[in-house]
Amino acid sequence: MFYREAGQFKTSYRADEATFPILQDKIFVYAFLAVAFLVVPFFITDYSANAIEVLRKRKEETLSKEDQLRIREFVCDITKEDVCEKGAVPKNAVDVCTCVFVLSALSPETVKNAIENIANALKRNGQGRCLVRDYAVGDLAEVRFENARRDGQKLGDHFYVRSDRTRSIFFSNEGLVEDFCGGGGGDNNDNKKHFSLIECTKFARIIKNRKDETEMRRRWVQSSFVRN
Repeated sequence: MFYREAGQFKTSYRADEATFPILQDKIFVYAFLAVAFLVVPFFITDYSANAIEVLRKRKEETLSKEDQLRIREFVCDITKEDVCEKGAVPKNAVDVCTCVFVLSALSPETVKNAIENIANALKRNGQGRCLVRDYAVGDLAEVRFENARRDGQKLGDHFYVRSDRTRSIFFSNEGLVEDFCGGGGGDNNDNKKHFSLIECTKFARIIKNRKDETEMRRRWVQSSFVRN
């Protein structure tokens, strides 16, 4: 980000999945973000130190020295640690935060903590945006959880634990909007409404496996929120 002009902050369990395509797609850069984007830094955080190390190695192998300096990666638990302090992210200075399959990996009671954390980094008064893509209620993965019916795997409504002990939430449009726009709810609950809704859409897609002649019905929720 430009500290006072433009920037992006990214949280993801796949910390490199959106950064490199954006940096390397020069047509996208010139067409949509013009000259300003050529110097914009990216602040990227992940709970996993291993994921951050993978990103660090990939940027060294694939990017120019100039672009490497624009990626500022750090390990952080966004449900507990202040991203602005942990990653030296200027407070209320970020233009865009992308959360791609991030919130579903949390526990429901910590989602609002993470959202409040993100809000503290974003520009206020309609200038900062948070873009979210995550698993929706009824996705194939949830159907498989329900069909398996293993003891202790279902922890709550649309909330499960995987065999590797990671968590998985499946969001409804209404639930995700409530988490972002329904007021406070984190550890520092002051009932502030940090975000307003721009758009929230559920996507459904049937992916066909020609070899096995099977169909996979995937569902995602994709949303855009603006910082108040």
